[in-house]
Amino acid sequence: MNLELRSVRIKNCGPIDDIKIDFFDASGKTLPVCVIGGANGSGKTTLLEVIAAMAEMLIPKSMDTLDEHLVQKSPEYLSNRKSDYLQVDWLIGGKEFSLFYGLAPNGAILSEEKC
Repeated sequence: MNLELRSVRIKNCGPIDDIKIDFFDASGKTLPVCVIGGANGSGKTTLLEVIAAMAEMLIPKSMDTLDEHLVQKSPEYLSNRKSDYLQVDWLIGGKEFSLFYGLAPNGAILSEEKC
């Protein structure tokens, strides 16, 4: 099964106030490589920790369909970290899927398949 990272939205987590990063080009094709840069303390590690923690929540029961996935309790990182909202959008087996944590702020767009 193919898994692609499409976008990340982080609101009030560590040094990040509110940011949305898309990992696809203007035509909608997922970028094969993305470089994240910034000054010390700007949130690069926080971004990667959020992506990793949210990915840990996807536990496949079966590799056949997205509907067969479970979402476990939030990883320790999310439980111990103050954040208002985290959202990671994936393309899993050709289906768009949004995984979010917290209360969605105004303007948050979730795909039809969400958890």
